Amino acid sequence: MKNVIGGLLVTDGLLLALAWWMGAAWVANTQVAFVTSALVMGASMFSYARMVKGRLESGAIPDMDDRDMIDKMEDPYGVYEDTTPEEALKEAGSAEIKEAIHEEKQRMKEQRRTPMQALRDSRAAMSVYRLGAYGALLFGFFYLRGNQLFVPMPYLIGLGLPIVVIVAALMMHEEPGA
Repeated sequence: MKNVIGGLLVTDGLLLALAWWMGAAWVANTQVAFVTSALVMGASMFSYARMVKGRLESGAIPDMDDRDMIDKMEDPYGVYEDTTPEEALKEAGSAEIKEAIHEEKQRMKEQRRTPMQALRDSRAAMSVYRLGAYGALLFGFFYLRGNQLFVPMPYLIGLGLPIVVIVAALMMHEEPGA
């Protein structure tokens, strides 16, 4: 996280120097866009991290140490099995196949999401942090437009740079033990 913040501060300093050289309208546009875009990205990362941490603590995300579960997810239909489908049909009886189909249908019914589950999972999208950050982004845009300061090119540059910096910083960050 320190390298993300450091990268954002260094990039903002360089952007501010360039914008200062280009004029006052560039400074206003790049800084409003850069700061609000960084706020949106930070709020999104924070709210999703809280959501995942909560789901891990509650056990909603299954333990992935089970290799059979991973095999089932990667090859649910047995495409990469050693036996051919014809051999599998000969080995399995008609009753077993019907039972497997019935179990799969039951599993699909159990996986249907209720509206309450969808609402619970969308908490990160409707986080107060994210809504506030998007509000700041809109306020900054309308402030620039209302005061006839809006210039599209520097605004778009300032809007896109935090995304690039955060992705680059996260990709360069190496997890210990990975």
